[in-house]
Amino acid sequence: MKRSILPAHLVIRADAEEKNGIGHVMRCLALFEAWQDAKGRATLVGKVQFRTLRERLRSAHLWPVELKSETGSAQDATETATVARERAASWIVLDGYHFTSAYQRILKQAGFRILLIDDTGGRDHHYADIVLNQNTYASQDLYPNREPYTQLLLGSRYVLLRKEFIIQRHAERHKLTDSASRLLVTFGGGEQTSMIGKTIRAVRNIDGLETVIMIPEGKASMTSLPRTSKARFRVEAALAKMAEMIAWADVAISGAGSTTWELAYMGLPSIVVVLAENQSRIAESLQSKGIALNLGWHSSVRVSDMANAILQITSTPQLREKMRERGRLLVDGQGARRAVAFLRKFD
Repeated sequence: MKRSILPAHLVIRADAEEKNGIGHVMRCLALFEAWQDAKGRATLVGKVQFRTLRERLRSAHLWPVELKSETGSAQDATETATVARERAASWIVLDGYHFTSAYQRILKQAGFRILLIDDTGGRDHHYADIVLNQNTYASQDLYPNREPYTQLLLGSRYVLLRKEFIIQRHAERHKLTDSASRLLVTFGGGEQTSMIGKTIRAVRNIDGLETVIMIPEGKASMTSLPRTSKARFRVEAALAKMAEMIAWADVAISGAGSTTWELAYMGLPSIVVVLAENQSRIAESLQSKGIALNLGWHSSVRVSDMANAILQITSTPQLREKMRERGRLLVDGQGARRAVAFLRKFD
């Protein structure tokens, strides 16, 4: 008799909390979808604060296990290793800024392969087998101190996109028109309240602009829509239909985080705002490549700056067409598959 071989198992260590948003878990979900296509299974270890997200993970068969230890501590690493051992995991995937050199070393000493999904470098040393940085500015210079075995997957070839975006792009967006009339506003887990307020003030006097504001779970009260306005507003749940809303929109205003790669792939012209220090280089690279307009650091953005940027991008079809083409060239949607193929080589 042939011995049955169980599908390879990933243990993914990532968190989704109010302070850091859901981006880390969502791009791990993209990686899992590609892993699942390769007949693999996975478990998510972490703190998932949002009920809707927990339900989505379960429906995708990415089973969440609640972490009891302090985030990023040695106990956290030991607890993660225990879950990985129980499931005979092929890999542990780490996505978060708190997975230090010491954390990686504990997992390596426990005998596990590690994929670290990273944005910044900035650690004393890297013990991970693979470091994946999907940002356009990623280079070997960010990782000078690493083990001889550590391999780097760098740049937009490895952007991790969920299947929902692939499906929506294949369905194709409506064609560009001379004047854009649909605006999508999404600021993720960053400085949402102040930036949404500024955006509403910037938009309310623009005649005929239909504006959809994406709001995280439990944050509906943070948005006070104007009673009188030349523009029309509505609020949608951010997690439920992001790909659908990107396909609907003509233009987006977004934080300069991982959402920008979704916008680029879908060919949606965008205005970006820097909500955290690690987003500065993303915003700068998007502007330099002609993919987005960068308004800079959120607290320095004036309502008039935002209104002018909206008017510029909505009234200039040539600019939107250029942004659309360059975004689609930058992100081809195959990053998660490439990463999984690289992982499977080790097996």
